[in-house]
Amino acid sequence: MKNARFLAVALMTTAFSSLLFTGCKKDDNNDGPSGNGSMTAVVDGKTWNAVSSKIAGSIISGTLNLTGIAGDGSTITITLSVANPDTGTFYDLGEGSLGALAMTVTGGSSAWTSNVPSGDGTLVLTQLDTAAKKFSGTFVATVYRGTDDSTRVIAAGVFKNVKYSTTIQGGGSNTMSCKIDGNTWTPPSVLAVSSGGQITISGTDASAGKTVGITIPSTIAAGTYTLELFTTYSAQYNVNSTTFLGATGGPSCSLVITAHNATNHTISGTFEFVAEPITGPPPTATITDGVFSVTYQ
Repeated sequence: MKNARFLAVALMTTAFSSLLFTGCKKDDNNDGPSGNGSMTAVVDGKTWNAVSSKIAGSIISGTLNLTGIAGDGSTITITLSVANPDTGTFYDLGEGSLGALAMTVTGGSSAWTSNVPSGDGTLVLTQLDTAAKKFSGTFVATVYRGTDDSTRVIAAGVFKNVKYSTTIQGGGSNTMSCKIDGNTWTPPSVLAVSSGGQITISGTDASAGKTVGITIPSTIAAGTYTLELFTTYSAQYNVNSTTFLGATGGPSCSLVITAHNATNHTISGTFEFVAEPITGPPPTATITDGVFSVTYQ
């Protein structure tokens, strides 16, 4: 099930990026107390409601994303590769599809996902207002997590009037840079969010495809840590929207936290890691001279 876990990490990085650049905007004409629409579902028979200020969407470079975070920190995100999304179409989120639904909970080390042999799901857009940049729709899914062989059923999913972005926004004063195979890369968008007991930091290019992301515990202290995908201290490099590489662990994969102020939500550090695909042939990549300084939400 490593394939599923690998995609889940990629989905969550995309989701948090989407949330940060759309989730805090206000529009009194939208549903929800903060004007960002609504997102609800029934998870294992219990009602799940996303906080309106923590609902976000995006349609960028052929990738649609919907993300919601509930009051208990649990997150549902749907990512779908689709060039021209349309209403009324049943988009597959199951195994072998171009989409997936992932769910995480507070303190969880990995996500449940729909795009696996034991999973399934569909997404239907019922409204797509390209002028106002809002969408609505429905979703259902059966999601599976290989780490503990568990399944969750997500029924009656509904989202209404969710604002979506079509461009990557900046991250304010946040900064990140690194070398990828010796070539310096300074992403135009650097975003950070704390959710579910984890801090996710990501640098993304203008197409929302190329991404360097790091996920760490929200309680992390200054010190040195080993980066390895599927662990508590995880790193990944998305070459584009379809090629995902993860940190391999070992002495060449390290994170140094130089400062973390949990009160002010600021954190800075340096990083390096060797990244390779979970399955299939190369590409591989070497990330060096990484540095970041961010304020997370």
